[in-house]
Amino acid sequence: MARTAWTQDLEVYSEYGQFQIGDRKSLLAFEWDAEALQRHLAVAADVISVATTTMYGNVAVRIEGWEAKPPLDLSPFDQVVEASLEVPTGLLSLTSVSSNIKLATQLTPGWFRIRVASQNLANGAGGVATRRGDDRYLVQLWPEVERLPSVLKKWAGWPDASPPSQPVTDIPKTDFV
Repeated sequence: MARTAWTQDLEVYSEYGQFQIGDRKSLLAFEWDAEALQRHLAVAADVISVATTTMYGNVAVRIEGWEAKPPLDLSPFDQVVEASLEVPTGLLSLTSVSSNIKLATQLTPGWFRIRVASQNLANGAGGVATRRGDDRYLVQLWPEVERLPSVLKKWAGWPDASPPSQPVTDIPKTDFV
């Protein structure tokens, strides 16, 4: 049976209705294309951007590192999505578009599977001006070879079937900050 290697509870500032998890040296080269909009998760090799129902404000994030694939219970969550993430430097970071890094954890460099499970999404839903709420996110990761993203459970409450905002992703960055 898989065991948790580490756990950290954080608050991260959701900006443009999203936060990112990825390699510390990522250039944030994700794109909110049609597939990303449908799964509410934008994926690049070394960074993942999670759509939130809080447009601007802090959201609770629990991140868990596992030795192997963790058990799956969909029932407490509104939406669950998995994707692959490469962490070539071995330094995993969690942040938002322009905020400070909230997590800097050393891992063995390589590929990981990330599971993002979202709760309380309805408490953040609404028009852009009112998009604040009590949404929470569980991020689990474990070593695994690269695979395509997969939606395990989809929340039907996203307005217009899209994340809160089309984020700016073409800002050149030299570091994942």
